[in-house]
Amino acid sequence: MAIDTDSKSVFLFQGVGCNLDKMLNGLDEEQLCILKDLCKESSDYAELDLVKYLDDRNIFNKETDKIYAEWLITGLSDIAVFKSFENNGIKPDYIVGYSLGLNNAMHCTGAIPLKGCAQILRGVVSSLEESRTRSKVGYDMGMVIGLELNVVNDLIERCSSFDRIKVASENSEFMIVMSGEKNEIQKVLDAALDEGALKAFLLGVGSPFHTSMMKDYSSCYFNALKEVQYSDAKYPVISIFSQNELHTADEMFNEQCRNFLEQMKWKDTIDHLESIGVRNFYDMSATAANKKSSVINKEDSRFITIKSLKKIGGH
Repeated sequence: MAIDTDSKSVFLFQGVGCNLDKMLNGLDEEQLCILKDLCKESSDYAELDLVKYLDDRNIFNKETDKIYAEWLITGLSDIAVFKSFENNGIKPDYIVGYSLGLNNAMHCTGAIPLKGCAQILRGVVSSLEESRTRSKVGYDMGMVIGLELNVVNDLIERCSSFDRIKVASENSEFMIVMSGEKNEIQKVLDAALDEGALKAFLLGVGSPFHTSMMKDYSSCYFNALKEVQYSDAKYPVISIFSQNELHTADEMFNEQCRNFLEQMKWKDTIDHLESIGVRNFYDMSATAANKKSSVINKEDSRFITIKSLKKIGGH
């Protein structure tokens, strides 16, 4: 199917958690070259050799350095895809970032520098480490596929409590993300499978991101936000919390403040984009992560991934 160039387009930026080797294999030669340049520049900001890490996953001894490198390179790959699209004349009407994908989205719209992406992510990883070392309980996130939100909420209430588990995102009607105490989440995941869920599994993140449970471990994150220089956006960012258009530097900072302790409304955001005329959903992820976690409803809407774009000769 050819791309409808008269319809509005959105560029979607993934969160973290993809397989790095699969991601690298999904990039074309131009995108890999851009990624290596981004890794070279970001190595100075991260104080880690990201270029070397692309070829050798065993160069870092600290687990947090490995997590930081993996998550940062994942984000840089989205930026590389964005730059290759721009180089070929493909530009968005809107930009949206899922979870930590907000950092990369904001960089691509000119709202924060590349150094800012590294600074914010360092604050996230430091908060992650703090939650792991200071908390008396183990935390994690979990995914349920195949059950609706009201069913998952009933399972949380039946198997645990909303003090221990909270919904972090309703990705789509039948894909729900939870955050909270790991053992409690596992109870709900087991019950979800008994209830008929297609899949139910822990994400292995180790922290209750996108809930108020991270509040006691959030100082590193918010301190990092204050170090970043924000600018007005070249392309409007659609908030995954309010679905409002964000344009100004102040709005960028405020959205980053929300992107840690608040529940994401991804399904509502995708629905809103369709309601304002977006039909082309470009996935910046080399592994089509956004396509896999989203559902579009209009007959003339389409996801456009790196792979599908090549097939129709768009890049």
